[in-house]
Amino acid sequence: MTLLARTLSPDWGQAPEIIERTVAQRLEMRLRAAGAVVAPTSGTLAIYRDVSEGSAYLSPVAYTPGDTSYYSLPAVPSSESLTDQWVEVWTAVSGGVTGRWRRRCWLVGYAPTPRVDAEDLYAVVPELRHPARLPAGQTSWSPQILRAWDTILQVLTGRGKRPWLTIDGADLYAWHQVLSAHLACDAVVSDEGAYFSRRSRELRQDAIRAEQTLRISYEETPTERTAVGPSVISLAPPDGRRGLAW
Repeated sequence: MTLLARTLSPDWGQAPEIIERTVAQRLEMRLRAAGAVVAPTSGTLAIYRDVSEGSAYLSPVAYTPGDTSYYSLPAVPSSESLTDQWVEVWTAVSGGVTGRWRRRCWLVGYAPTPRVDAEDLYAVVPELRHPARLPAGQTSWSPQILRAWDTILQVLTGRGKRPWLTIDGADLYAWHQVLSAHLACDAVVSDEGAYFSRRSRELRQDAIRAEQTLRISYEETPTERTAVGPSVISLAPPDGRRGLAW
């Protein structure tokens, strides 16, 4: 691993990149070092159809560097099969040293995107609106909202439910809302700790129920059909237990 790769890291977390087929979109990367954003001087992005990087969809191409580096990806044609096996490879040059990072990709027919913001948290727990209740170093509840979304994507993947074939995920909103509120209450530093601890426990149970009753519709074609389950499924495991600790 290069010096740059040891000292810098992208801030995209554990969630995969979600590329919606037939839709042009902007792919982004932000690099951080010791918590500060670092803008590379140059770099490239490549996209491969398999994790072994054997089949290139996009050969290495220069992106626009900056605090948020980006590449405007033209729409992926409908002839490309939906999959969770694509991978992005980003390189960045800083101080004459080059680093390289990989990110998993889902090529999807419908992009399950987060719809929750701070106002959605306040609708569940109005007391979160007070800035004094934010954890030290935070200016918003965005870290908790993003962490909740990462968790949801990990659950979808871990259950083998083919999220890259999702065509209708409206129910994800309720799950994301209460899970985000649970994480926010869990992070509150306040002299009202007992209240927020109780609300955190209640919201955790709400999130479990939202997960267990979730139903998602899937797109399936003869080449994309698998034996994982029916085209409309419930994410609750057969014994009703949760699959992931929050």
